[in-house]
Amino acid sequence: RRTCSARRRPPHPRPESAVPPMGPGEAFATELEHCIRETAAVVSRTAPQWADRCETPSNKTAFQARHLQGTVGPLYNRYGFGAALWCAFYASAMPHGWPYDYMAPGQFGYSAFMCPETSGGRACTGREQLDKHESEGVPYHGAQKGTYNVEMASPSCALCSRLRSRLGPPPFVVKNPVESDARYVRMRKQWVNQWDVHAFGEWFASAVWPAQRDDPAPFIATVAKYRITNGESLHGFLWGSLGLLGETFP
Repeated sequence: RRTCSARRRPPHPRPESAVPPMGPGEAFATELEHCIRETAAVVSRTAPQWADRCETPSNKTAFQARHLQGTVGPLYNRYGFGAALWCAFYASAMPHGWPYDYMAPGQFGYSAFMCPETSGGRACTGREQLDKHESEGVPYHGAQKGTYNVEMASPSCALCSRLRSRLGPPPFVVKNPVESDARYVRMRKQWVNQWDVHAFGEWFASAVWPAQRDDPAPFIATVAKYRITNGESLHGFLWGSLGLLGETFP
């Protein structure tokens, strides 16, 4: 008797590399890193304009704020103020030292407020994992020259570790066209316009305008909650808001 053997179905093909989907914390860290890299590229590309000492501080800062919209704007819309500030801070270019240590070494910026474990301000084990709340920050009590001790929101140990491993400690700076320009080198020996966090504060003013005209308190509270610098983000926000007020309601 003639019999037919049943045909065996070929196994389903397996993908060559099955990449597990990123969790919310991993996705946020990836987007934040992308924002920092994009902002650093903008800072570098536009250096011939903003680094010119002959430009007024107000025009320089307004120029920088306009260029932040394309990088920190989308991150702010997705994750809020803290994420956008961390991006802007990490990519700032400060020719006279980082971060703001020309005022009081170790008292401002990265080691004091953003990732305080770098100066012993908090304990991290190195085993922390990213979670879905990364964009909110974690509570941290920070003291500045003994003048206050307030609760702020800083990036988590896991997020700080991730950024340092991918970008190094801030600033993440891309080589720019003025570094070897003789004119800018001469200016830097005295003073040169900088890309600091004033620009972010002015950008934030335009991003929420005109809501702060009716009640600025919630926005000022947000800036205070995520403070990183010696007041530059708040200064820029008030500066920008007053400018918009003058333009809109002269």
